[in-house]
Amino acid sequence: MPDVTSVSELLDIHNCTRLIIRYTHLIDLGRADEIWELFADDGVWEFPTAGLSFRGREEIRTRLAESLAGDSWLARHICTNIDVAITDADHAEGLTYFINFRHVFDHPVDSAADLDRELAPIGPIRHVGEYVDRFVRTSEGWRIAHRRTRLAFSYRA
Repeated sequence: MPDVTSVSELLDIHNCTRLIIRYTHLIDLGRADEIWELFADDGVWEFPTAGLSFRGREEIRTRLAESLAGDSWLARHICTNIDVAITDADHAEGLTYFINFRHVFDHPVDSAADLDRELAPIGPIRHVGEYVDRFVRTSEGWRIAHRRTRLAFSYRA
């Protein structure tokens, strides 16, 4: 991978990295109503292991809201080894490893507020995988053009 050679390229990498991090925060907080904004108008979200594929902001918004429905779970994604490379002036690619913890309670919880009141028991890691991303520069700034979630390890295996 070539070295970063300009401040502009560094800022582009930073902005793509922020999309990766913001996505996991919104997922963990159950805020599907905001996740679609991270994607390009014709963006694609895929999770082949789960048999899921959504195309376009509206489908991403609607289907992720369905997937995140319920108020009795707490999740945290831990992202690491984030590697973003600018491929041309308006495109970039990224690979990010993630670890996902999730606990389902027998009562409703607020994914943000209840952390001060109640701890979820630590349990087995739910998933270890990677996000394979393509980014595009739009009139709104950098957006996710395509996200593919791939699992290396899963509690379901």
